[in-house]
This record gives sequence, structure tokens and C-alpha cells, in this order.
Amino acid sequence: VKSTDIGQNVSDRNPRTLLGTDKEGNTLVLMCIDGKRTASSSSIGATLDEAIELLKAEGVYNAMSLDGGGSTCMLVNGQEVIKGSDGSQRYVASTVMMK
Repeated sequence: VKSTDIGQNVSDRNPRTLLGTDKEGNTLVLMCIDGKRTASSSSIGATLDEAIELLKAEGVYNAMSLDGGGSTCMLVNGQEVIKGSDGSQRYVASTVMMK
């Protein structure tokens, strides 16, 4: 699949939420790309093509791009390590959780 085949704003830099597996399906990769904090921030997000290259670099073969933008945040052991670009967590209809 080419990034141009799937929706709008694929060439915009945005926070991204991605998950995927290696070719054998043995390794799961969860990836959040931070972005759009402030004009002075180094968190610039990624285009979908850049996100695909990052996934490939991690050995990901099958992947999904989930809701991004202000919905992208990550908690590890209950601690927010990637904050939503809106400044707070959003209410979302679904999440990916690992234990």
C-alpha cells in the first residue's frame, strides 16, 4: 500500500500511532510519534511515509496506522510518556492496551 492510497493529510507532519508485527508475527511493535506541541518544540511529528520508514527500520512487516493527531498519547505503567498534542488526553472510542 502506498501512503497516497489512504486518505487525506498523509504528507502532513502529525503525531502518529502505529502498530505492527515482524514477518513471522512473533514480535509486536507499538509506536507513537510525538508532534505538534509548540512552535519551539523539536517534536514535529511525521508524514505517513516517514512513519512507514521508521516501522521498516524496526523490522515491521505488517502494520496499521491508528488514529493520530491529538489522539496520539502513550502511557507506560500509568505514566504519560507521550502527551496528546491538544495538551491533555482525549476521550477516544478505542485503545490498545498491553499487560
